[in-house]
Amino acid sequence: MGNGAATGHAVLTLDSTQEVTATLTDLGYGEGETTLSLVPGKSSVHVLDLSRSHQWYDVRIAVPGFPHFSQRFSGHIETGRESTSDPLLA
Repeated sequence: MGNGAATGHAVLTLDSTQEVTATLTDLGYGEGETTLSLVPGKSSVHVLDLSRSHQWYDVRIAVPGFPHFSQRFSGHIETGRESTSDPLLA
C-alpha cells in the first residue's frame, strides 16, 4: 500500500457538524452494516475492502434520526489491472 500501487479499496471520509451515529450499509455485496460515530471537528475515515466484490461497491450512508438524509454511492474502483464484470449482473 505504501508504494503508490492501487489497492482497489474505497476510502470514505465523513465529517459532521454535530455528534451523530452514521450507518454504512452494503446494498449488494454481502458486507453488511457498519456503524460510525461522527464527532464535530474530527473526520471519520472508513476503508471499504472491495477485494471480495472485484472492486465493485454499492453502499448507502444514513443517519438514524435524520430520515431525509441518505447518500448512496455505487461503482467500480479501477486499479489498472485486468478487471471483472459486476458480479451482481450474473
